[in-house]
Amino acid sequence: MCDMFICIPDDPIEDDPRYGNMQTWKVAMKDAPVANPAMCCYGCMCGPCAQYQLRQQALGGTLNEYRCCQGYIWPMSERAGQCGESSCPECCLCLEVCCCNGCALSATRFLIMDQKNLKSDPCDNRIIRFNNFMQLLSCICDLLSICIEELREAAAIIRCIANIVYCVTSGCMTGQMFYELDEGKGPYGAPGGGAPPQQTMHAADVSGAKPAQGVQMQGISQQQVQHPYNPPVSAQAEPVSVQGGQIPVAQATPVAAYATPVTQNPNHGYASGHPGYPSGQQVHHQ
Repeated sequence: MCDMFICIPDDPIEDDPRYGNMQTWKVAMKDAPVANPAMCCYGCMCGPCAQYQLRQQALGGTLNEYRCCQGYIWPMSERAGQCGESSCPECCLCLEVCCCNGCALSATRFLIMDQKNLKSDPCDNRIIRFNNFMQLLSCICDLLSICIEELREAAAIIRCIANIVYCVTSGCMTGQMFYELDEGKGPYGAPGGGAPPQQTMHAADVSGAKPAQGVQMQGISQQQVQHPYNPPVSAQAEPVSVQGGQIPVAQATPVAAYATPVTQNPNHGYASGHPGYPSGQQVHHQ
């Protein structure tokens, strides 16, 4: 959003008393319509009511400490608290939010920034300065249209655009401040609000034994599971005793289910000298 105002500087004003503040807003004005849409619409369409409620909430729920614009806006910076606010703070606040809505909005923003040690957001500065520029442009065009009749239609269009910009800016600022005052909400977009952590799937072990350590790949653990009907085979089989010595058996293959038993049948039951009697030592497999 702030890319639209790239030509507008985002640095704080000169001699800004809040320049050294360390804390930041929980949500920027550009993100307020997403983080707090209800209060943004409330501040945009019913500004005086929203500003009254917002100031009262910023003062702790009461108006005992209320002063006109809280002493932030000139010329009330020197006379705040001397205009009879203590006798009827509700009536004075109603007049402030209805007659000077922009000043009331800015005064509440300054009050919250001082209470919470907040510094201004660069994108917020651009949005506020663009709004101020549109209000000033509308005022100049209205003044010129008094003397130049041809500018009256253009002045009316600019005035309409300036009013829309103010309503949107006021709504975003109101939503931002209500979000900041809500103690139950954390910073908008903070870690922990995204997708759940990646989980690891493990193959089931039907034998009840602990599965072998697998290889982690793309969030899924590929387990080397030993099937209960395929017991492990020793790497070296025992030698088989036969007549005349021992014959070593070849190394067993790990993928075989069982080692193939080796039996000895040297004469097949024939007597010596019989044609079927073997001439040498043979090993037969069943």
